Amino acid sequence: KAEINRNAYNGFRLAEDAEEATEEVNENSLVLYPNPASDNVTLNYYSVSSQQVVIRIVDITGKIEIVQQKSVEPGDNYITMDVNNFAKGIYFVEISGNESVLNEKLMIAK
Repeated sequence: KAEINRNAYNGFRLAEDAEEATEEVNENSLVLYPNPASDNVTLNYYSVSSQQVVIRIVDITGKIEIVQQKSVEPGDNYITMDVNNFAKGIYFVEISGNESVLNEKLMIAK
């Protein structure tokens, strides 16, 4: 008899059961796609509250390429950034807000 897998994936870790997987996320998160990018990159920023955030993209040497301030709402926020003029290489995306500072590595491929 086949055993049923009762685990459910909640996006970041394996939950013990479906009830746990549907519990509200209680921390901010950041996902970049596509990564590597060439023209545009979308930031999927999950926020636990309404807030102003500052988005910075810096290159490997620390040179700031983009600084933008955005208003975000609770839940998933999708922010598309134009990276068409960026040189091929490694960059870092930082989002800082009231509750946290999140960093993700971004690869630019041409």
